[in-house]
Amino acid sequence: TLIPGDGIGPELAASVKEVFRRASVPVDFEELIISGSISRDPAVLSQAVTSVKRNGVALKGVLSTPIEGPPD
Repeated sequence: TLIPGDGIGPELAASVKEVFRRASVPVDFEELIISGSISRDPAVLSQAVTSVKRNGVALKGVLSTPIEGPPD
């Protein structure tokens, strides 16, 4: 399972896939697009957990954490 995440995560995930490809590593990533700032759907998160359990391993980039401002 590959979850690129937010920020620089998608660039790093692309680089990891390229390194694996050039090294002829036989990996078929199951890539899930999840963002810490917008992925609040329990079904999406459940899909991620199921994927990790099925594959037995995951590479995950940083997921942003929404920060609420000070109370008014």
